[in-house]
Amino acid sequence: MEKIRSFAKSQYIEKAELVFKFCYLCLVLLSFNTFSARQWYLFYISIFVVLFGFVLGILRLTHIKDYLTKNILVLVLFVVSYLVSSLTVIRYGFTENIQAIAWMCIQFFLLFAYDKTRENESVLDELKVYFNFFVAYTGLMALIGLVMMLFNWNTYRVVDNMYVIAGGFLWNRLWGCYIDPNYGAVFAIISIIISMYLWENSSNVKKYF
Repeated sequence: MEKIRSFAKSQYIEKAELVFKFCYLCLVLLSFNTFSARQWYLFYISIFVVLFGFVLGILRLTHIKDYLTKNILVLVLFVVSYLVSSLTVIRYGFTENIQAIAWMCIQFFLLFAYDKTRENESVLDELKVYFNFFVAYTGLMALIGLVMMLFNWNTYRVVDNMYVIAGGFLWNRLWGCYIDPNYGAVFAIISIIISMYLWENSSNVKKYF
């Protein structure tokens, strides 16, 4: 058991968590992208992310005290309340609720939770990797969206006779590369906030980017 605890604190696991969070971010971005949303390969990517997260979650449990904070305890109570609520309406279906709880656990306890024993500089350096990638992605999607609008290009398809996947400039709205214009708006706001942080904490050359 001591070897497992030691391994869970090693640099290998720290790098594995970096890869996991990056994979999760990519999964989210692909799920909201017009050209990749509802594609068959997203199912297999999500399975990989869940299994990857499950292994990392088990390793974190060996040092659970290092992740316990007041904020995390509130999130634990939220998950418990969601579980209780799901049990009260189990006759209407439980599978989707279980899936929701699984994703909540990944988001709350693998993405939001952090090791209190890690140095602040290490955590900030990790965040900057995700921040720069997100800003680069949203910037590229914005440029592609502007080109779509200039050429009045659009796409529209229905998946499984249920889900509408649209993109480009459609119905006098700029969907761009997002399955819903509101996603593009939210991503843009997040990107602006991140950019403000990066502006204050980057060298002169990177500031212009």
